[in-house]
Amino acid sequence: MSNLSELLEAIQNRVDFLNHLGCRLSDYGLEQIYSFDFTKETVDIIFQQRLSQTEITEEEANVFSSCILFELFQK
Repeated sequence: MSNLSELLEAIQNRVDFLNHLGCRLSDYGLEQIYSFDFTKETVDIIFQQRLSQTEITEEEANVFSSCILFELFQK
């Protein structure tokens, strides 16, 4: 994976696969639900930083988590 779009596609493929096997629920094991404002462009930049092994801030991690959860919860 080289960008957010590919990551989201991979996640969707996994959700579809598990759905095909009959999995309808999942325990995310989250201690909190993240709900930070984000744009996919900003999240892609954060993802690119981590792919290049650049440290990200706690706020950037929360923004990234918010995006991923938002995408998962829509499915």
